[in-house]
Amino acid sequence: MFGEWIREKRTELGWTQKELAIRAGISRTFLSKLENNKVTNFNCFSLFKLAKAFSIEVREMPLDKIS
Repeated sequence: MFGEWIREKRTELGWTQKELAIRAGISRTFLSKLENNKVTNFNCFSLFKLAKAFSIEVREMPLDKIS
């Protein structure tokens, strides 16, 4: 699932949820919901923010894992 990928990437970098949320410009609550696959809809801006925080392109994200 996409949320698991976010969590793995974040922990790989040694970041807390709070740190990633700040870097991505999203709330920690929203990030927690994303990681736990509790968000059913989110916009492309969130993807761009997360990609930028991870220093990757959106196309490098496992978008096929978004449910």
